Amino acid sequence: MPLPRPALIDVRSDAVVLTREAAPPSSASLRTQGLHEALTGLIAPVRDALRADVLVNAMHTRLLVLPSAAALTSEARWLAYAASRFEDVFGDGADGWSLRLVPERPQRPRLLAALPMVLMRTLDTLLGQRLRSVRIDTLVRVDELRLREPDYTGALVDIGAGHAVIALLLHGTLHRVRLRHMAPDLDELRAALRVEWAALGRFDELPALAIAPPEVLDASDATAVRMLAARIVRLA
Repeated sequence: MPLPRPALIDVRSDAVVLTREAAPPSSASLRTQGLHEALTGLIAPVRDALRADVLVNAMHTRLLVLPSAAALTSEARWLAYAASRFEDVFGDGADGWSLRLVPERPQRPRLLAALPMVLMRTLDTLLGQRLRSVRIDTLVRVDELRLREPDYTGALVDIGAGHAVIALLLHGTLHRVRLRHMAPDLDELRAALRVEWAALGRFDELPALAIAPPEVLDASDATAVRMLAARIVRLA
């Protein structure tokens, strides 16, 4: 008999708040506002599930693409390099974060996904061995897109309340991920895409753009959307 499907616990809810204390970057730390209670409320409807997958909003994470380097011959060296780059880019030490390197093909860039340690510890306390996976919503969409188009070149934009996560891929490999605080405005998005695409040394028209959630397309002017890229990819 197959095992029952794991329960999905969506930690993209507004009930979960992770914010930064007002402190210098070197000592900034994540504080929680009722994190244990908020997660308990999300887990309660599926508390009898044998296994659980957790989906986390990219806003609660730090994402960084690391270039490939021949000297990084072991996972330990990759992690040390990742921790150093994390501090350089985000201004924090990596101590308060759970660092995960996404496997990629040899000699390709690798994605560093960092989740707050306080979030991971709280999930472990509440779920224990029932916790099967913790996934980041934007990366789930990237995987879905690459499954559909393995050689995809272009951008994926995951739009949330007051922010957008922009992921750039070349021939199916993730090369850049940036979180931008911005209004849900297509002109602002067009400008942001131009800047991010140029950061990869590309000054041509963006070949393709996938926008999530798909409801954004339905609520936007079709002509304005078509001006964002040569091809618009509709996600499920």
